[in-house]
Amino acid sequence: MDLSDLIKHSSTKINIKKLKLGFKELGNILVLKENNLADKSSNRYLKLIFLTFILSLSIFAIRIFDLQVRNSDIYSKLAQNNFLRNEVIVPFRGLISDRNGEYLVKNVPKYVLNQNLSKCMIKKDKNYDRCLLELEKLSKIISIDVTKIREKYDTSELISVKGDITKEEAVLIGSNFELKSIEITILPQREYTFSESYSHILGYVGLSDTKIGVYEGKQGIESFYNSYLSGVPGSDVYKSDSLNNKLDEYSQISPINGKNIVLTIDSNLQNYAYELLREKIISKPNAVGGVIIAQDPRNGEILALANYPSFDVNKMTKGYSEKEFEELISKTNSPFLNRAVSGLYPPGSVFKLVTGSAILEEGVAKPQDSIFDPGYLIVGNNRYNNWKQDGHGVVDFNKAMRVSNDTYYYIYSSGYGGLKPLGISGISRWAEKFNFGSLTGVDLPSESRGFVPDGKYKDWFLGDTFITAIGQGDLLSTPIQVSTLTSYFANNQKAFVPKVVKEIDNFQKKDKVLIENLLNQENFETVKKSLEDVNLPGGTAYPFFDFKNVHNIRSAGKTGTSEYLDSRFGEVLTHAWYSGFAPYEQGEIVVTVFLESGGSGSADAAPLARKVMDFYFNSKNMKKTETQ
Repeated sequence: MDLSDLIKHSSTKINIKKLKLGFKELGNILVLKENNLADKSSNRYLKLIFLTFILSLSIFAIRIFDLQVRNSDIYSKLAQNNFLRNEVIVPFRGLISDRNGEYLVKNVPKYVLNQNLSKCMIKKDKNYDRCLLELEKLSKIISIDVTKIREKYDTSELISVKGDITKEEAVLIGSNFELKSIEITILPQREYTFSESYSHILGYVGLSDTKIGVYEGKQGIESFYNSYLSGVPGSDVYKSDSLNNKLDEYSQISPINGKNIVLTIDSNLQNYAYELLREKIISKPNAVGGVIIAQDPRNGEILALANYPSFDVNKMTKGYSEKEFEELISKTNSPFLNRAVSGLYPPGSVFKLVTGSAILEEGVAKPQDSIFDPGYLIVGNNRYNNWKQDGHGVVDFNKAMRVSNDTYYYIYSSGYGGLKPLGISGISRWAEKFNFGSLTGVDLPSESRGFVPDGKYKDWFLGDTFITAIGQGDLLSTPIQVSTLTSYFANNQKAFVPKVVKEIDNFQKKDKVLIENLLNQENFETVKKSLEDVNLPGGTAYPFFDFKNVHNIRSAGKTGTSEYLDSRFGEVLTHAWYSGFAPYEQGEIVVTVFLESGGSGSADAAPLARKVMDFYFNSKNMKKTETQ
């Protein structure tokens, strides 16, 4: 009997035992009903938990898909970077020596101080408190500007603190374990033996303008041969913890050091020429700067290339003070300009080698043909003066070169008096044959081409042809172009590409011919003989009159004085030129001197060239004596 039967029973006589059993079952039913209600509520709760779980699982799955599939490359690299570090190992830069084996530069350790923010900042909040605290502690050890360094914090995780510290400072900082974010890097720094006399030849090394943290050559050989000198960086891949502490090393690739270079330069001659030039420029009130080039015409090797004014390459490497650098760049005499290869100037009467060769080769005049020079030439209402205003009288080819007569070149360049004209087209054509208006190919950066007028770029007048014929007006050249011109005559109709590097990593650079065999031999000998007469009594290069008696060697050369309007004073000043060679029969040295606003070729440039020649041949004789 169940409880319903009991309740429904009509009998009033109820069995107590059965009643007790009934109540018990009733209690069970009530409990069951409560349980059923609880189960229903619990089911709803479980369903909610289940749905929440499914939703979370879905989101998690989507995120996993995003991390591991769609953006797996990105996050894999980020994770690996947190785990693996790759440090660049800087190679030693190649060394540079002169032709005699004297080292001109060496690598010395440079201690660079950085702060690695990844070791001190709280990235989530970009909290730099700990980083600043370490900077404050560092400022008590060395002098640093904490405020300026703090300004860099949002630009990178690796912050430059100081570009150059002493070894003693490096040891002191490195032993302080509280400065966990402060890192010391040792880099090879260039130290130059001759800090000013070689500045335009060697250049210097500094931070790249395009590659972060990379050092590269600036100017000179350091720049031109940077790919040879710089070498190939190595790498050190290692496992690290979150604070970049090195744990296990995975691989290390050793760097390949740069190649060594041997220059064609003779340091003794270079330093002598530089000091000679410096003293001369300082002593001339209006002089701006100058160049001395000594070159071997037999192969194009440059023995000396002196520029003044100059700059200190060691200070450029280590760093000028802000005040010093501002003073340097504010100078109007352009100390960073390599005048030898980049400076453009009218060559003056040295250019008469070109015009004279053209006159003979074009059949405009024969060597014996002559003109009469009263000291000027009248064309219409215009008067064109010879540099010697009372004239040179009867002038043939040899005398025109020897005394540097201008009127001779006026007449034969223009066809004055019904003669066959050379014209601006002839002058331009022969200038280009002698490589004016083109690069010589010298292995130094920023070489200039110069400019050769052809009469087509503006209204051209006869007077323009006159002044171009004597190396002035719009005609512009570099001192290295003038040296190449003289080398052609010194080396008997063959000029080589000038070069300042002799060997790279024990491999000798090949000689390259630039110009050769432009003149027939008779005309060549005529021009060359006139250059010897320039250096003999009666010529313009009077400092060389006794050269043969002193050295028992014949010499040849050409003086030049070119006029220009100086903007500093608003008056006409002159550049001084001399370019010559010795021995006469086969030149082994060509010396070219240029003085910007430096006076005249005879009185100012030629004396310097003579001293350089004396030094060269005296040194050569001394070496012979020592070996005997």
